[in-house]
Amino acid sequence: LGHTPDISMIYRFKFYDRVYFKRVDSRGEDASDESAGRFVGFSESVGHAMTYKVLDEDTNKIIYRSRIRLATLDPNRQIDDDDAVNQGNGNDNGEEV
Repeated sequence: LGHTPDISMIYRFKFYDRVYFKRVDSRGEDASDESAGRFVGFSESVGHAMTYKVLDEDTNKIIYRSRIRLATLDPNRQIDDDDAVNQGNGNDNGEEV
């Protein structure tokens, strides 16, 4: 019979949400091994079914990652200062959400 795909990844991120991802050369779970980018979609041809497309803020290129996290939920203070975190959450008055 048919196969029901897992669509849970569709509701995690909105287009252009600011996210953090591990650099390719990183080892371990240290927050300093992260870089920032923007969620821009889902991979259809790279990786497994839960692979995301991310616009890397440093290189301005699309990369593919299976593990990303929202910058607004748990800011990486080594990458962002408070102004950048507040600016990335879509809140015009500068308050954290």
